[in-house]
Amino acid sequence: MKVLLVDDEKLALDGLRMVTEVQKDLVDQVFTASSAAEAKKILEEEVIDVVVTDIEMPMGSGLSLLRWLREEKIDIECIFQTCHESFAFAREALSLGSSDYLVKPVQEEEIREALIKARNNMEHKLRLKNDAVHESTLKQYQGVMKSVFLTELLRGKFGADREKIRENFAAHGVELKDGERVLLLSVSVARIGKAMDGWEKDIYDFAMRNVIGESLNIAGKNRICQTNVGTDINYAVFLLEGEVGKDRIREECRQLIRWMHNEFDTDIQIYMAGFVEPEELPLQFEKLRQMQQDIIWKDSFCLCEGRLGNEGPKGPNYQAWEVLIRKGRQEELLSQVEKYVDRMAGDMEMTRPVLQSLLAGLHALIVKNERERAEQGLDVRRMDEKEYSDRFQAAFASRENADDFLRWMLLRDEVQEERSVVDQLKEFIDNNINKEITRKMLEDAVHLNRDYLNRLFKKETGVSLAEYIVEKKMETAKELLVMTDLSVGEVGYWVGYENFSYFSRYFKKITGDSPASYRQKYKESDL
Repeated sequence: MKVLLVDDEKLALDGLRMVTEVQKDLVDQVFTASSAAEAKKILEEEVIDVVVTDIEMPMGSGLSLLRWLREEKIDIECIFQTCHESFAFAREALSLGSSDYLVKPVQEEEIREALIKARNNMEHKLRLKNDAVHESTLKQYQGVMKSVFLTELLRGKFGADREKIRENFAAHGVELKDGERVLLLSVSVARIGKAMDGWEKDIYDFAMRNVIGESLNIAGKNRICQTNVGTDINYAVFLLEGEVGKDRIREECRQLIRWMHNEFDTDIQIYMAGFVEPEELPLQFEKLRQMQQDIIWKDSFCLCEGRLGNEGPKGPNYQAWEVLIRKGRQEELLSQVEKYVDRMAGDMEMTRPVLQSLLAGLHALIVKNERERAEQGLDVRRMDEKEYSDRFQAAFASRENADDFLRWMLLRDEVQEERSVVDQLKEFIDNNINKEITRKMLEDAVHLNRDYLNRLFKKETGVSLAEYIVEKKMETAKELLVMTDLSVGEVGYWVGYENFSYFSRYFKKITGDSPASYRQKYKESDL
C-alpha cells in the first residue's frame, strides 16, 4: 500500500514515519506532508491508498482534508490521530467514513492494527465491486440460450415446421397460442457517440437489451437477440400479437428513438412490417435486412407494411430542372428538388443509389451550364470539385447533410457569403466548452463530416480540431482556477472533465503544473 502521513508537528511526523516504514509486509511507500494543503498536492499527483492524518492542524484540519477527499470523489482509507479523545471529533470522523481513530502518541502495534484494518476495508470494497461485476455478468448472459434459438430461427434452421418452432418457443418460456402471430422488429444502431472496445461493448450490449426491453414492455422476457447487417450493431425483437396493438408499438418505437438520441447519445433506426406466422419469420427477417441495406439516413424512423419498390420510384424531371438552371432560377429549382427528396424519403424509397443518381444528375446539369456559359463568353463561377467531393460523401449520412449539400450546390453564391465554417466551429466550441464535445456534435453544428472539418480547420488555423478544443478548455480552466474559488474538481467538471484525476493529470501535462500548484502560483503573483 502507498501511505500518506500528515502532521504539522515535525517530531510527531518523524516518529509516525518510523513506526509506519517498519511495516514492510503492509506498506510499499510512505509519503509525508506537514499541512492539509501539502497533502492535497501529493494526492493530486500520486495514487495513495491510505491517509494517516492529525485532526488538529493550524492551516486546514484533518477533517477538512477528508471532506475534500469525499467531495472530489477520491476513494481512500483515512486514519485519524489526535492528542485528545474527543467524542465529537470521533463522531464526525466516522460520519465521513474514516476507517480508524487513534490517540497520540501512536504505538507501532496500534498503527499496524489500523493499517491492517484499512487494508481489509480496501479488500472488502474490492470484493463488493467484483461481486457486483460478477452479478451483472451473470444477468447479462441469462438469455444466451434463448438468443441462440432466436438467431437460429431467423436463419431458417426450423424451416416451415410450425409445431417444432412452437415447442422451442415454449422450451424457452414463450407460450405461443394457437394461431398467434409474431411481429419482428429490427433495431439498427447506426451511430454511437463514444468509441468502445472490449468489455465496454459487452456492457453496451447489456444496456441496449435492457433499454429496448423496457421501452417495448418485454423487459426480462429475453426476446431480443443480436444480428449483423453490414458494420452496424443490430437487434431483432420478437413481440407476440396478443401483447400490444401495432399503433402503440409505433409510438413506443418513436419514443425509444428520441430517448436513445437525447439520453444515450446513440442513433438507432427501427424497421418493422406486419404480424406473420412463426414459420414466416426468416423471410420477414430478410425483408427487413434488405430495407436496412437500401434505405439511407439512419436517423429516421422506418415503417413498411408491404414490399418496397414494387412499382419503382418516379424519377426526377431533369428536363424541367435544366431550364430553371439556364434561366438562373435556382431558388425555384431548390424548392422542386427538396419536394422530390421529401416524397422519396416519405415513401421510404430514398436509397443510396437513388440519392447518388440525383446528385450526379444535378452536378452534370450544372457543369453543362457552366461550360455553355463559358463558350458564350459569359461570367462563370465554377464549382470547386474537391469541396463537391467532400460534401457529396457527407450527404449520405443524414437528411440535414443532404439538404445542406443541395443548397451549397444550387445556391453557391449565397452560401459563400455566409460566415466561414471555421468561425462557426469556433463559436460552437466556445459555447459548449463545459461539455465533452463529440464528433457528432461538431458534424451536426455545420452539417459536414469530421474528416473534411479537420482538414479545413487545420488548413486555416494551423492546429487540429482536437488540439484547439483542448487549448480552449485549458485556457478556461486556468482562468477559473485564478479568478474563482471553485474546487479543482468543480473546475474540471465545468470544462467537461467528469473524472478529477484525469483532469488533474491532463492539466499538468499541458501546463507543467498541477491545478492546485497553478492556482497557488498565480494567485500569489497577484498579491
